[in-house]
Amino acid sequence: MVKHFKKVSKEIGYDFLPPEQLLNELGYGFMGIKLLDKSYQCLKLNIELYPQSYNVYDTMGEYYKTIGEKEKAIEMFEKSLAIKENGYIRDKIKDLKQK
Repeated sequence: MVKHFKKVSKEIGYDFLPPEQLLNELGYGFMGIKLLDKSYQCLKLNIELYPQSYNVYDTMGEYYKTIGEKEKAIEMFEKSLAIKENGYIRDKIKDLKQK
């Protein structure tokens, strides 16, 4: 995907990044069919490209929750909250801490 967007960027003469929503949906999609390495790669790229988005950290938190990495999930959800307050994300943290 990165190669594709670099090629397109070169052809059109300016940087064209993979959209955040596309990477997010791919990450969730791969998670849903248990292609966890591909999911992680998409979500990691999303964080690298869009570090000011609360949503990229929320989704990475879901990834870590899915693979059973509770502490990393909490860390990602807290990063998300540091960018934007969200009661739903706060509830996810509360739920994980109670388990």
